[in-house]
Amino acid sequence: MSSVKEKPVIPGEKVAVIEEFEGGAGTYSTGEVVRSTKLGKTQPDLVRRRLEVKPVKVRTKMPIPGDEVVGQAETVQGSIVNIRIHYLNGEPNNRGFTGMILLPQEPAMGRVRRRRVIYCKPGDLLRAKVVSDENAIIHLTLDGSDNGVIYAACSICGARLVRMGEGLKCTECGNQEDRKLAADFGGTQIR
Repeated sequence: MSSVKEKPVIPGEKVAVIEEFEGGAGTYSTGEVVRSTKLGKTQPDLVRRRLEVKPVKVRTKMPIPGDEVVGQAETVQGSIVNIRIHYLNGEPNNRGFTGMILLPQEPAMGRVRRRRVIYCKPGDLLRAKVVSDENAIIHLTLDGSDNGVIYAACSICGARLVRMGEGLKCTECGNQEDRKLAADFGGTQIR
């Protein structure tokens, strides 16, 4: 019997393998893996061995200070990251909210160059905390071990990155990258 159950999923998340289920609406296949095309909940049909991803009811609440969000980095420019918010306090939210993270500025060290800290890259999924909604701008922070990148793809080939010590390594090409990782990086659990 299959281990696939109803659960919330994000776009691109692995939901099954071909040997267990055929992909249905809201899914696509990459080799032997069935992945979600949308923000939703898996709906396994054990009789037909077919798995669909159905959109879930979303909340319409505006993010406020103290809320936890999960979203995708859309742009990373200098010290500003814009995040498209997909989950608010663990519940799906497709209202189109965008949050902004102001990254800390690194002090100039004269002629000595320090390695630049990479907090995230476009396309990364991040967990962040809302710290302000002043001037109708949702300000977020990556402070704390629970916050940071929870899923990332390789900048070279697009394959999945896995944690390797404090950094990341591509499962396909071996490229190594750095990010500000959440403690549960790679688990893709929305909480």
